Amino acid sequence: MSTQNEFIYPSGGEFTDDELYRYLRKQGTRPSALLKKTHETFEVREVNLDGVMYTADSVSNLTADQIANPPAKTKHIRVTCCKRGLTTGHTEGLLKAQLRDLGFEVRITYAGNKDRTAVTAQGFVIEILNSPEGKDAMAAVKKLCRPHELSGRDWFIKDPIYVTGPLSLGHLKGNHFKIKLTVPGMNAEQIHSYVQENARLLEERNWLFPNAYGKQRRGRCQTNDLLGYAFLQQGPLAAFRMCLTLGAPDESDFAKEVRAALAKSWEEFERDRARGADLSVQYSHFEDMHQILMHGPNRQRWGERTKEPVHVRVNMPIEFQLVTQAATHRNLDQVAQKLPREFSLWIGAIQAFWYNKTLAKYMRGEMPELTADAVIPLLVNKPRAIEFYGKHFPQALPGDYNRKKQRLFRLYNPVAKRYFEPWKEGPTRSLFARVSHFSYKAGNEEVVFENMLPSGSFETTFLSMFFDLDSGYKNANGGEVPEIG
Repeated sequence: MSTQNEFIYPSGGEFTDDELYRYLRKQGTRPSALLKKTHETFEVREVNLDGVMYTADSVSNLTADQIANPPAKTKHIRVTCCKRGLTTGHTEGLLKAQLRDLGFEVRITYAGNKDRTAVTAQGFVIEILNSPEGKDAMAAVKKLCRPHELSGRDWFIKDPIYVTGPLSLGHLKGNHFKIKLTVPGMNAEQIHSYVQENARLLEERNWLFPNAYGKQRRGRCQTNDLLGYAFLQQGPLAAFRMCLTLGAPDESDFAKEVRAALAKSWEEFERDRARGADLSVQYSHFEDMHQILMHGPNRQRWGERTKEPVHVRVNMPIEFQLVTQAATHRNLDQVAQKLPREFSLWIGAIQAFWYNKTLAKYMRGEMPELTADAVIPLLVNKPRAIEFYGKHFPQALPGDYNRKKQRLFRLYNPVAKRYFEPWKEGPTRSLFARVSHFSYKAGNEEVVFENMLPSGSFETTFLSMFFDLDSGYKNANGGEVPEIG
């Protein structure tokens, strides 16, 4: 079977160049720190465009005016979604299922994915597509609101209110973070002195730091950029194969068993495809993969103590969507069109990789035509971006831009039900981002940071200006540093 070993990825280096982290300390080394990725050590709260912060507790985040003068009825209902130990996509699916059980057909939109492990609070907009006769959607949503103290793998919604339209990616003011780092070998006084000095340097730079994409952009398996490059250069078949069979080195043994079973089914699919078998025969293997992701490698539930499907246990939501759509439509090109949000993560990772390369090149002084307040294009099928990367990184451009590839560079408008490109010049990103509301509290071998970052910036990138999180995490856990953004 074809694997990553047969695939050449022209990265030429790390996803995020280390020099981007040496913005404050050009000389010497940053102390190693460990980002303990547990529920109790960090929180992420969304701040909407009106400046309201969503909180993961039972306290309402609605303003007094919103409570006293509720907006007029629309088909869009915004709620605060609070979760712990769940991905945003999984929580979206659970809420959809509850509303579907009540007879409502809905679409849910949000401004960004929140970390699976963290305690997070964010806005969801529920668009009512179809309602049972005689049932009121707002009344149904209110009945589903059960604010409580989060524990284990848990979630709830609160504060339903009518709004005028859906949310889209990045449609928020920013994120407020509270996160604890473990700093081995340093006492409270040493940590305080070190952070204080670096905060002073940051203040001298007007609280700006390199707006690099963190490794979170590569996804939980750190392969999104590989998948995106495969899709652009080799087509959906190569990318889908890698998505199903190429996992993270530190995946659980059970997850590896699941991928091995998927790989076997994929081999059988490719064999039948090569011999020109009937489509029903070819795509029966995707039905088999669906069963694997529902019930496990032996097609039996992995445990009767829970009804939780296997793809939830091993955190393979995109893999599950892929095989489900393939089994339904029997056309891999249609699968890409049916799952634009999922596959845009792959394209986004390629865009992020080449943006990081551009930022590093600028910081080395190799792009004198740019200034610190420059906004540069992301890799996309637009004349400005093609000209920019053709000049600075010609190897970034795909070999061709056929229509199917172009569609993945576009956003999907769920209201108009069509693909569109909202930016005349294509998507862009600033070279630097500004941190605000910065504070910290040092203790023996630990420090708690609180701060706010604008939408799209990465907290781990910011914290890496102070501490070397990569080596600290690898030394403690033998794996990759988790990302928060």
